[in-house]
Amino acid sequence: MTFFAYLRDHFACIVILGVALVFDALMLSALGIASTVIIVSVVVVLFALFIALGINWIRKRTFYRDLTAVVNNFDKSYLIAEVVEEPTFAEGRIMHEALRVAGKAMNDRIASYRQQSEDYRDFIELWIHEVKTPLSAAHVIAANTPSESTEAMDAEINRIENYVEQALFYARSTALEQDYVIRPLCLNDVVHQAVKRNSRALIAAGIALQLEGLDTTVYSDTKWLVFIIGQILANCAKYAKPSGGIVRISAGRDSERLDAFYTVLSIQDTGIGIPAADVPRVFDKGFTGANGRHHAKSTGIGLYLCRELCQQMGLALSLTSKEGQGTCINISFPEETMHFRSKSEHD
Repeated sequence: MTFFAYLRDHFACIVILGVALVFDALMLSALGIASTVIIVSVVVVLFALFIALGINWIRKRTFYRDLTAVVNNFDKSYLIAEVVEEPTFAEGRIMHEALRVAGKAMNDRIASYRQQSEDYRDFIELWIHEVKTPLSAAHVIAANTPSESTEAMDAEINRIENYVEQALFYARSTALEQDYVIRPLCLNDVVHQAVKRNSRALIAAGIALQLEGLDTTVYSDTKWLVFIIGQILANCAKYAKPSGGIVRISAGRDSERLDAFYTVLSIQDTGIGIPAADVPRVFDKGFTGANGRHHAKSTGIGLYLCRELCQQMGLALSLTSKEGQGTCINISFPEETMHFRSKSEHD
């Protein structure tokens, strides 16, 4: 707030005081007071007025300047009252108190929503764990009564389990630190776990696997990485060509800079591919694209979850695809992080 802006804000008071001074000067002149005395008295009053206005402006300018700086630079604006010092002038104290009350109300509401979110996530996790029991029992029943019908039913149960697992990881994705353990792991072991979980879908789609260079150690969380790879393999099976195809899973070392290396896990299929217009949005939440609408039922959650989990674990996830030729997804594990964590564990 500039001084001229402050004066404009008090323009009415200044005009009224000016009119009063003119009237006072006329009265004194009518009473025979010397013009020199009148002029001096008017100048003294005006000087005192501007000194008072200046002092008041300085007090207010400091508060409003700090308030503006916090509003422009502080991302949690509901905490403004906790950051800005309480002013010394009356209207400033009223504003500060209003901001404090509003901030407290917002904090209480945020805390309430956070608690509701945590309670809902806990309920979802509990429900998922409970529903796994009847699903496992259904698998046992199907295995004990083999027939074409039970095999078809077992395949559908597998699909249900995949959706249940998606829901579980989606619920946990907002609190990854509670369920995340970094440790060295062999990509070969992780890939085989993911392949085993999705073997029925891969076989049904007529997909052959080619595994290359997977005897590589990276640092990540086994459970979360198996889920990510499993989601990618499920998509390979879902969007395979009617004649089947090949999924090539390989690992290699690449460099981003001269001193920054990373291990890249590539999962490449020979499926129907993704239209060029859909490629930039495949990781968006709920996006199904042309393939999801025409070739298979899709929730648009799988790749979104993969991206979210990779970001939280410090991994890079990228995708390239050509319609009619296939899709390649790369997961990059930075070796700088691996070396740092390896050193920490040895210490």
